[in-house]
Amino acid sequence: KGFKDLLSIGTQQRPDIFARKVVKSPPLAIRIIEVEERLDHTGKVLKSVDRESLIQKILEVKKEGIESFGIALMHSWINPIHEVLIQEILVEQDLHFISVSHQLSKLIKYLNRLQTTEANAYLSLVIDQYISNIQSTIQSGKLNIMTSAGGLVQSNNFYPKDSLLSGPAGGVIGAAQIGEMCGYQKIISFDMGGTSTDVSRFDAKPDYNFELQIGGANIQSPTLAIETVAAGGGSICSFNGFKLTVGPESAGAQPGPACYGAGGPFTISDVNLLSGRLETSQFNIPIYPEDAKKRLLEIQDTIEKKTGKRPSAENLLLSFLRIANETMASAIKKISTAKGFSLHDYALVAFGGAGGMHACSIAELLNINTVIIPSDAGLLSAFGIKEARVERFSELQVLQILTEQIELVSLFNKLDNDARQLLMNEGERVERIEIIRRMIFLRFKGQESSLEISWKNNESILRDFKKKYISIYGHWTENREIENLDYNTANQIWTKFH
Repeated sequence: KGFKDLLSIGTQQRPDIFARKVVKSPPLAIRIIEVEERLDHTGKVLKSVDRESLIQKILEVKKEGIESFGIALMHSWINPIHEVLIQEILVEQDLHFISVSHQLSKLIKYLNRLQTTEANAYLSLVIDQYISNIQSTIQSGKLNIMTSAGGLVQSNNFYPKDSLLSGPAGGVIGAAQIGEMCGYQKIISFDMGGTSTDVSRFDAKPDYNFELQIGGANIQSPTLAIETVAAGGGSICSFNGFKLTVGPESAGAQPGPACYGAGGPFTISDVNLLSGRLETSQFNIPIYPEDAKKRLLEIQDTIEKKTGKRPSAENLLLSFLRIANETMASAIKKISTAKGFSLHDYALVAFGGAGGMHACSIAELLNINTVIIPSDAGLLSAFGIKEARVERFSELQVLQILTEQIELVSLFNKLDNDARQLLMNEGERVERIEIIRRMIFLRFKGQESSLEISWKNNESILRDFKKKYISIYGHWTENREIENLDYNTANQIWTKFH
């Protein structure tokens, strides 16, 4: 009670700091019930749940036809007693689509945990129906679901919050497999589709994020580090009165690009067509070059009317291509050079419907010498899901200054056992389970952000942290305490299995 408006308030950060009118996305939840309860920061119960009052509120909401519920209480990451009680009450009322914050995330940040729970509850009904429909056609055998982290999870242990980047994650795994087949362990996956482009870095092992920002919400879920930009075959090319633009708006499937003949706008696909880069005989639908030329003439007319100068068709097409290519190259820089990695050592694996047409230009902008294009580039995400392995993460929050007294070996052993048990519960044989990564998150005391360090032994932690810190920030600060933290402001250690 007292935090009913937290989802609306959020972090109070302005998405556009100079905007006079800030338009915020409304919460996904359509009803918010305040609970009469409170724990302190150590998990001690200060006020127990008012059971009768809560049941009455739940019954009122149930009458409205609401089926999916999320439970998120303060300090439940350290003591879930009240969340467990409320879950039991909901089950007693014959409600079964219940998302519980301490089961979804064991992190201290209340707002992030609340938003994670909200997103999971919002998706749970439709994802459950989708999985049930697939399961009914299989009848026998296990159904594994791809997660945003690039691994497979059995359907009965799958959380909808882990599905938000599962498609692009399949592409990254597929690109890594193709790179390995060609003899390259360091690859940049470049997936250019109709609406957007997804890029990621893979160096023998994937790069991860542990907090996903979608629609203004921070979702606490392990995901492959994928950068997405609104530049794809359907990205609309236009002149806004001051400059040429490519995206973020997209023509979509309907009406699609102008060359589809359905009255659509001028897009990157039209640019590639009129530039002689598209082979119309390879399409399974009719292509109308004249419609694309008509839209291009309209843009030329608009520019001439506004500026008094009329650009040639060739220069205009080349300008749109350069804008799109620079946008996509910038996305690749964010997941590579901005993190201290030299792109000269990487091969670019280009796929998706439009990846092959832009791959060489992108590689030239980034000084990448090798480009790999799979024969079935449009199917690589599906190929990646087929090649993905069953994986699990386990986590532990520590929240301590890093000292020799912290028993990291015993903490990691606990995480190993937790993750191993998750796999064994699903029928995996213990001899097939392999630990592929242990990670620890460190920062200087007082800092907001932390750095992910692969843990090998206690002796290498500080050396690796210093090396990574300098590679990113260019300097080092002596005589400051280092906190053992999570990927945000809590302290986590992850162990990944396959």
